[in-house]
Amino acid sequence: MQFASDLDSEAPLGSYGAVDQGRPQAAEVVAEEEAAEARAKPSLKDLPPLFTPWLLYSMLLVSTALMEGPALSILAVVTCAMITCAFIVFSRALPWRMLAMTCFVMSVVGYALGSYDKAKYLYPYYFYMRSPSYSGVDPN
Repeated sequence: MQFASDLDSEAPLGSYGAVDQGRPQAAEVVAEEEAAEARAKPSLKDLPPLFTPWLLYSMLLVSTALMEGPALSILAVVTCAMITCAFIVFSRALPWRMLAMTCFVMSVVGYALGSYDKAKYLYPYYFYMRSPSYSGVDPN
């Protein structure tokens, strides 16, 4: 005849069915906390995706606002559209989709603000630069 104390000595606690395995060992808890701390620290591999929307924004803003001819502006718009479409097509997880949408929004905002800056600040300058000048005119 077997007693309950004999059954406990044969099988370790938690090896039967849905019985809880017990509390984790201290070493397992420390290892998990160290792994969580390592995941929480930013690394250098996180920087390129974070700077991509800023890069697209600044590329469109500068090329649209500061260039007199439209060729560089059109090239910048096409390049940013291709990069944004690639992010949208190849994104698999939610963070990459958010990056794709951020790139799209920043591209639109960069082009819009570049056009605004050009219209507000450079068109008056272009007007005066293209105005005819007359020499030898007597003001009286």
